[in-house]
Amino acid sequence: TDPRNWKPVATMNEKGKISTLSLGGQRLRKLDPQFLKTELFDQAVTIDLASSDLAVSAMVDCISRAKSLRQLHLGGNGLGDDGTTQLLTNADLSRLRTLDLRYNDIGEKGAKAIGDYLKKPNCLCEVMYLEGNKLGDEGAASISATGPLRELFLGQNNIGPDGASTLAKGLVIGSHLKKLYLEGNHIGTWGARYFRDVLIGMGDDKKLEKLYVDNNGIKKQDAIRLASAVNSAT
Repeated sequence: TDPRNWKPVATMNEKGKISTLSLGGQRLRKLDPQFLKTELFDQAVTIDLASSDLAVSAMVDCISRAKSLRQLHLGGNGLGDDGTTQLLTNADLSRLRTLDLRYNDIGEKGAKAIGDYLKKPNCLCEVMYLEGNKLGDEGAASISATGPLRELFLGQNNIGPDGASTLAKGLVIGSHLKKLYLEGNHIGTWGARYFRDVLIGMGDDKKLEKLYVDNNGIKKQDAIRLASAVNSAT
């Protein structure tokens, strides 16, 4: 609990409490999880546990102590559907503005838990990283109601035209999304057309400003038309 012991991996605020904790890339599963049960975390704003291999229960304990948490990075931990559901069910993430869950083997079940989190009335998350998971079309449908999100990263998630269709329709229903990243999926020409038609139909109500769809098998002419629809009146 001595603050001096945390200096290599943390920055402290003026009260001597941890403000930023950076344990990304440290393999922590075999360590006694008691080391995370410290009152020094109660004012942490940013916690990075990416690729730490920490047990989900220990993550929940750590997060629960951080009453001022705004940014949480958990990429590359192999959470899977069960771990993601456990995390989102048991940890208080209501204060978060940024949640990073990229490369965690998240599929349809985990996507449903994410969708439920975004629908909570007290959810304030504005940026979510989900690249390199296994959401597919069903998972995309589960998170198509993006709630308070302003930026959503969905690259390399095996999302096809059907997933693109549900994501496009989600833009119409109370969406605040300004940037959507879909690189490296396979939405194809039909997916591009779904987005284009929805965006054109929204007219002045459109909030989306950037749509990234590189490497999706979209024909050149359809890509041009989609870009025109995204850029109109923005």
